[in-house]
Amino acid sequence: MAIDVPEVTSSDNPDRNENDSPRESQGSGKRDNSGLDGAADEDWTSEETDGEEDDMNDAEDSGKDDNEEDDSDEDTEKEKEAGPPKEGLSEAILKLSIDVDAMPTDVRFGRENDVLATSDMEGRIKLWQLSEDGSSLKLDLKPHKSPCRALRFLSVNRIISIGKDRRICITDCIAEKIAHTRKNAHQTAMFCLLPLGESGLVTGDDDGCLKVWDFRKKDAVAEFHDTNDYISALACDEKRKTLLATSGDGTLSAFNLRRSKLELQSEAFTSELLSIAIIKNESRVICGTGDGGLLIFKWGEWGFSLDQYPGSETTSIDAIETYSSEEVLTASSDGNLRLVHVAPYRMVAYAGHHSMPFERISLSVDRQVLASTSHDDTLRLWDVSRFASRGGEDDEDEAGVQSDSSEESPVNNAGKRGAGRSIKMPRQRKVASNDFFSDL
Repeated sequence: MAIDVPEVTSSDNPDRNENDSPRESQGSGKRDNSGLDGAADEDWTSEETDGEEDDMNDAEDSGKDDNEEDDSDEDTEKEKEAGPPKEGLSEAILKLSIDVDAMPTDVRFGRENDVLATSDMEGRIKLWQLSEDGSSLKLDLKPHKSPCRALRFLSVNRIISIGKDRRICITDCIAEKIAHTRKNAHQTAMFCLLPLGESGLVTGDDDGCLKVWDFRKKDAVAEFHDTNDYISALACDEKRKTLLATSGDGTLSAFNLRRSKLELQSEAFTSELLSIAIIKNESRVICGTGDGGLLIFKWGEWGFSLDQYPGSETTSIDAIETYSSEEVLTASSDGNLRLVHVAPYRMVAYAGHHSMPFERISLSVDRQVLASTSHDDTLRLWDVSRFASRGGEDDEDEAGVQSDSSEESPVNNAGKRGAGRSIKMPRQRKVASNDFFSDL
């Protein structure tokens, strides 16, 4: 039975998790017809939630002497204060900085450029109204008992969010209340989500489980257990046929939503995959890794990457936003936002800076402003309008020096890591039908 996935209006890309406990594989696309978490009577409810639940990385030992450590600490502090180097690069332009009372975990622009939504470690969702004079807080609700890990706009006035409390909540911004709640949506805490239109959703959790939801039905319409670690990011094409998921086990998985099965899974890379973006008119996919590198995949050929670009810093790429056909904005754990040209690969400019690692970034609809959240408890807006005047598409003239190897022969690919390995293919399975549920 094909999944009834609604028309996609937008594609979002969520990020990584600190809880990455491995799990045993449970097979491809296994469906649980007994309900979620053994609670067959669980349902989308309209009750508001309240309450709280208690939720940095260990410093590594350097093998240097005390003097070298002191010098290194001084250099690090100077770099944080001065921001990124600017030799030959554009200077980042900060439009607005907002200090928040709890560490923000996600940020997302609405369908309009002057509306911004954030989630935080206290389980709260905040809606900000932006203007030339600054910002004003329009909505402050607490739909989750523990940290709210991700949110997205379902429509102009509805926000959907997931939390560590395993709840999926839909917030009505006009009525200023929690409209619907799905309790115990996963067996473990969810980390990322991706709306499929206004009535569909994909969620991924800490154990590598993916669920596809149709709000018109009681339970998830499909469920996949094909990764051994947390789902870090999701992306989907405009035709809502192929779902892409990156994982902490270092793989990229491609799922056919219409047939409800895993199409192909990449080789396991040495570093975890943390972020994903679709570029080049859906002909390429770019993934950020935990060691600061970028992996390029050709659409439909998910076995192994076409190109691998080393990072400019020994830091992880925690978030990626598509800026143009051949350019992406990356957020690294060193606190720097970069504009990167993909083919040929080069770092174009610095777009922003935080003193601590990033959580998420979001680009406005008009592509003029980039919002970023960080562990430094700030929400910042950066002016990226100057990059548009460069013309990201004009680099097509450089096709002769592109490093994309889409036309390489098997001989040329033999030297690449993972070439020649057998690719794990799942067996097809049927998805059980669900009763219609119309409370939404």
